[in-house]
Amino acid sequence: MDTSAAWQHRKKLSWGAAAAAIGVVLLVFLAFSQWIEFTPGTSGYYDWASIDTFPYTPPIGGAAILLALAGWTTATSAGRSTYDRARLKRTSIFALGAVGIGFGGALWFVFSMWWEVYGEWWFDAGFYGLTFGGGTAAVLLWILARAAQPESPESSS
Repeated sequence: MDTSAAWQHRKKLSWGAAAAAIGVVLLVFLAFSQWIEFTPGTSGYYDWASIDTFPYTPPIGGAAILLALAGWTTATSAGRSTYDRARLKRTSIFALGAVGIGFGGALWFVFSMWWEVYGEWWFDAGFYGLTFGGGTAAVLLWILARAAQPESPESSS
């Protein structure tokens, strides 16, 4: 692989790792979704679903772990001179798995809001960080996995 192609691969891997890291930070430290509960005699109060609210801890934590694993593997791959096609594909599946868990959590949230008939609700930075960060990392990794030269004994020497 010539030096300009290797530099392009490293750049894409770095962007994928950065997108995954931003997604993890937004998912863990900010709310996944929020809603307003209106009770008679009050103006309403905000409530949220995040990693510290029990029913949402397992899916948000699982998605954060998968996305962090994808980001770590992407970052370590950026420092290598050769790329293993199967490793990049596996890592993109981890990132897509995190996004899938996020969409499952989003459906769970929408159905619970519909069931409880809350007035106003919305997805927050944690949801968008997970979907955009994980999706960006997965797409970049998949593109690189299709373009990367398979790791072989001849190419590593």
